[in-house]
Amino acid sequence: SNITFGNNISKIESGNFNTYLGTSLEFPESLISIKSDCFGECPNLTELTFHEGLEEIGSSSFDECRLLKNLVLPSTLKNMPYSFQGNTLENLVIGGEGASFLHSGKNGIIGISAKNMTIRGGTIGTNAFYGRTDIETVTLNGEVKFDSTDQFQGCSNLSNITIDNGVTNIPANCFYNCAIENVILPDSVLELGQNSFSGCTSLKNITLSKNIKKIPNSCFSGCGFETFTISDDSETEELENVVFHGCSNLKMVYIGKNVKTIGPGCFASIG
Repeated sequence: SNITFGNNISKIESGNFNTYLGTSLEFPESLISIKSDCFGECPNLTELTFHEGLEEIGSSSFDECRLLKNLVLPSTLKNMPYSFQGNTLENLVIGGEGASFLHSGKNGIIGISAKNMTIRGGTIGTNAFYGRTDIETVTLNGEVKFDSTDQFQGCSNLSNITIDNGVTNIPANCFYNCAIENVILPDSVLELGQNSFSGCTSLKNITLSKNIKKIPNSCFSGCGFETFTISDDSETEELENVVFHGCSNLKMVYIGKNVKTIGPGCFASIG
């Protein structure tokens, strides 16, 4: 029920400490790697402390820690596939330079989420958090990058996102069919992908980056807007096809003076 690690330990090999009955656990600053199948059952664990410098937590480690609600993982963590499975985390802080969030595979950060997530940095890949219904709030720090598409698609309870200045794009289908209510896109965002907010029926308010030149196909189709504004100081020049198709509540649109092209069906089937 109690483990104390010395400050010279750098690696814990696989298959160690399969059952730990203590309520708290702290790893030393010297630790770089925890291999797979460690701390597989921690039924009483409520507090878990890691330090910067940890790079790896192997698969099937810290599974079924159902009393653990708050978790801060080091920014140095690069490899953690399928750990913390079966947990019900409330708050998670994760990510840093060089981290890759993936949907599947043997390397990268895979299969972890929480009700409230802060992603400090790294690259979020295709389908990384696809369909994770436990996620309700996401904060993306400015160091976050995206690779490919569909990062949070189908997160049907994701209602609140904060996107910090520094994020440069929102990929295609990134927040497709989420429950987002309000969005502020900082002026660092230069590009939106097709369907990036499509199907967000609860989305009532959005503040666009002034530096987006084009709003792509179906970007906001099926959203819940009543009003939508492209400001006169926005660089937006083009609205592509069916951008607002099916926005049945949309009653008022202000199109800024720099918009030159409105594509086919852009405002089809609106309110």
